[in-house]
Amino acid sequence: MTKSIAVKHNCSMNSTLTRSVELEIANAQDILTILRQNYGTWSAGLNQEQYRDFMQAQLQQPWSRSNFRYLVARNGDAILSSCKLYTFDFQSRGQVYKVGGIGAVFTPENERGKGHAIDMLESVIDLAEDESFDALLLFSDIDPLFYERLGFELLPDNEFHIWTNTPQFEEWVRSGPEFVQDLPGRYPELSPATEALADDMVSHYRRYLPTRPYGLVRNEHYWRYKLNRSLYRCHIVPNFPALEVLTLDLGSCRGGYAMFEEGGQILRVLEVIGSEETRARLWRQLLRTAVLRGVHLVRGWEAAAPDFQRGIRYMERSDWARPMLLPLNEDTDAWLDLDCCPLLELDHF
Repeated sequence: MTKSIAVKHNCSMNSTLTRSVELEIANAQDILTILRQNYGTWSAGLNQEQYRDFMQAQLQQPWSRSNFRYLVARNGDAILSSCKLYTFDFQSRGQVYKVGGIGAVFTPENERGKGHAIDMLESVIDLAEDESFDALLLFSDIDPLFYERLGFELLPDNEFHIWTNTPQFEEWVRSGPEFVQDLPGRYPELSPATEALADDMVSHYRRYLPTRPYGLVRNEHYWRYKLNRSLYRCHIVPNFPALEVLTLDLGSCRGGYAMFEEGGQILRVLEVIGSEETRARLWRQLLRTAVLRGVHLVRGWEAAAPDFQRGIRYMERSDWARPMLLPLNEDTDAWLDLDCCPLLELDHF
């Protein structure tokens, strides 16, 4: 049975609908229908059955059961548009804020161009205000003008690029004074990302988060949700980049970790967590790893960038995962004023 939400939004002027849009929580049959329709957009190497099983497994995760809703906009029995709505806790300056994450906005092909997605998202905004959310966040893979019509604003979305395949860079990594000071016996340890690391990684991230202007609060269930997403794809999809972790004194409060993945001669750094000294040591080992593996490029979101400037170039992400924020109070409105977005790539949804 479909569960209705106590929000109905009258159609916008751009819509061809003649009745109000009903925003509801998708039932099991709705979800199967949506997955069949959006499979070609978000399956990322999975066949249709694997994609369905992957999404169903995600919905059954403890974190998902408490923090995830699949929403549909209906006109009678017809699903006009759908999206995911996540509920996150964000921390900023010692305060916790309720932030909604909007993902997987999708309209069936035969319903496109009629304003259904806009109507649905307007209803989601009404729902967020009714439920006292402090902000809504999304990552846009399309022209941001679509979401700007609803009041969302782009956050800074720079990436860093470090080209590591030049003789000069390799020489610096092999014999530069910053690198020589590290004793081989004290190099960070490399391992696959597994649930066994989750508790220590949660502890280090909790110590790191207050140093950031704002960021997502993670608990053990959230870590396992994110790790299981990656582990499932790595198990099923040939050559899908596996999450790897460099750890340094992981059981100590002075330790930390770096999470990355490698594919196509690119090493993508998702996050580097720890004190300033710990992050510097982890970054040196990341670059050693890149050189030893013959990687051409190390890249990642600006929030994970190293403190050193040598060889770094910054550029905007113009085609995917552009963060956009709709503040719903003055506190979260101030997040728009930052020059560097502190969001980490592991939290991309």
